[in-house]
Amino acid sequence: DAAAAVDEAPELRDGSVKRMRKLSAACLETWCANAEAQCNTKQHAVLRLVVDRLLAETGLTTSVAVHPATSTPLVWLVHGRAGTGKSHVISLLRDLFETVLGYSHHVHYEIAAFQAVMAADIGGETLHHVCGLNIGFNEATPYAKEKAARRMAQLRWLLIDEIGMVSARLLAQVEARLRAVLPAASPFKKEANGVKDRAFGGLNMLFFGDLLQL
Repeated sequence: DAAAAVDEAPELRDGSVKRMRKLSAACLETWCANAEAQCNTKQHAVLRLVVDRLLAETGLTTSVAVHPATSTPLVWLVHGRAGTGKSHVISLLRDLFETVLGYSHHVHYEIAAFQAVMAADIGGETLHHVCGLNIGFNEATPYAKEKAARRMAQLRWLLIDEIGMVSARLLAQVEARLRAVLPAASPFKKEANGVKDRAFGGLNMLFFGDLLQL
């Protein structure tokens, strides 16, 4: 209707073109080496894992011949008690994505949590908002509204904090939604045989939380 068209119009007019930074293995390795001074051994191991994945996805790895289309996206849990620096790792990853890769938050990566107050603490959004989920979500028809689907189509990374608050049902809904909306043209969506969809539509998933507090 007319009211809906007026509400949508500003978003449609705010589009822009952004030149991505030229990426090299050297700049990723330099960032990773510099980050080592800002974290402990376990935190740096997480950063190393992400950098290795980025090298594989972009075809810049020199250690092994990995083709981006057949390499496996990350689905990892970063766990530890309160005060062990999980939020610090998220902050460092945000720096990597934005300053080294030139990624845009809400376009190339998302940071989410179950509750709004938790999401605000890490500069993210609620998981429901990120994935366009609502009370009427149905696993049998997991397709998002066009606006939400467009927002998710370019994602490569989803970081979910306080994963212990996310029920198995909600996580399954997130997984179904991502498989439904991530484009078939993505070289990461299908398994290496090109037939079966990967979990989470081939998105790189990092979960953060303290499961021992439950």
